[in-house]
Amino acid sequence: MVANACASLLEISNSSSKNHLKFAKNGNLNKILAAVNEANEWGQIFILEAISTHDAKDSEEAEQIAERILPRLSHNNPAVLLSAVKVLIKNIDFIKEDTTR
Repeated sequence: MVANACASLLEISNSSSKNHLKFAKNGNLNKILAAVNEANEWGQIFILEAISTHDAKDSEEAEQIAERILPRLSHNNPAVLLSAVKVLIKNIDFIKEDTTR
């Protein structure tokens, strides 16, 4: 169901040239990240594409997104893998380097 909503909103956003996928501060992003694990392959692709439209508000949120998406890098479906890479590339600039290591 989440994947269908993401697919619909992505299509509407693409056709209207406006982003209709806004993640509220009340935890919608966490719910969508959790839905990735429950979705089938195509659903994961749509959800990952939706997440890729989101700009992380800070380094902590970008790290949270990256941690939840990293397991998709070992997926058998190349489309899921590439969608995960797209999300990670978008968020990598927001993640601060830990200089204490």
